[in-house]
Amino acid sequence: MPIWKITDEGPSKVPETKLEQEKLLEEKLEDWIAKDPSLLGESLMIIDRQVRIVDVGDRLDILALDPQGNAVIVELKRGELTDPVDMQALRYTGYISEWEFEDFENQARKYLGKSADPDFNFNEEYEKFCAGEGIDEPPDLNPDQRLIIVGSEVRENLAMSPCGCGTTA
Repeated sequence: MPIWKITDEGPSKVPETKLEQEKLLEEKLEDWIAKDPSLLGESLMIIDRQVRIVDVGDRLDILALDPQGNAVIVELKRGELTDPVDMQALRYTGYISEWEFEDFENQARKYLGKSADPDFNFNEEYEKFCAGEGIDEPPDLNPDQRLIIVGSEVRENLAMSPCGCGTTA
């Protein structure tokens, strides 16, 4: 679907481009989303970037929470989404499904540069995020996990994947 820019002369179609064409790395896309998660079309509280899963040596791009307390794993690809990105993201989801409150707190503390701050209260940060979304009583953390996979195109066989995982292009 095209994107339009409204000018004094009327609407004009914005030319399509890709990160590769602009010589931008996946890291730049990650920077943009970390700065403004609404680029993904929803409100998210970013917990950390490049989250290392110690036991297996994997690293997921962005870890966030949604207002319902669900962990949101964001996997970014600067080009076409191909196999096995869906399985990769599902693997990350499995890792995060085991996390407790303290795991999220430790990641957020590191991400927000509060590692040495004894006054940092992750629960307060989470409550503020929820309040900003109109939720008076913050839900429990990590009752479920969600995936957001970002890329420029989705191959039909991936979009119709039997795993039932959703993709966002």
